[in-house]
Amino acid sequence: MIRNKKIILKVEIRRLKVKELIAKGLSSEQIAEQMNVSPITIRRDFQTIRKAFTENLSEEVNFTIFKIDLGYQEANKAAWKILDESKDEHVKLKSLKTISHILSERANLLLKVGGFDSGEKKSDFDQIVLDAFNAIQKTKPNEEKKEFLQQNQT
Repeated sequence: MIRNKKIILKVEIRRLKVKELIAKGLSSEQIAEQMNVSPITIRRDFQTIRKAFTENLSEEVNFTIFKIDLGYQEANKAAWKILDESKDEHVKLKSLKTISHILSERANLLLKVGGFDSGEKKSDFDQIVLDAFNAIQKTKPNEEKKEFLQQNQT
């Protein structure tokens, strides 16, 4: 048991050194030569390092996307609150535009990261967002024309 721990520690120390030398721009062969080990060992270490980095990066990216999505949801709630509480029609119109933009951006984010994969079951809220996004995409030109006409009538 102690022998295994020593070997694992040795490997971890070697991989830390490999990371350092990779960061300095050395090739596998140069690292192997400098550390006096087989190039195959270094390539294996490199694969292990890359796999760990990719897994950690994937977790960080997913967490970042989750935080962005929460931000969209909070902004959407705030915009709806303003819409519901405002008596000013101009403010209400801006709130609707903001809600439209938030839903559009959230749907784009989820589409880009696979949150709306066709084989994946969507939450009710995600389905609503996707439906709203599709509706917004279909009605955008008409809304812009209507707004342009309203602005130019006065």
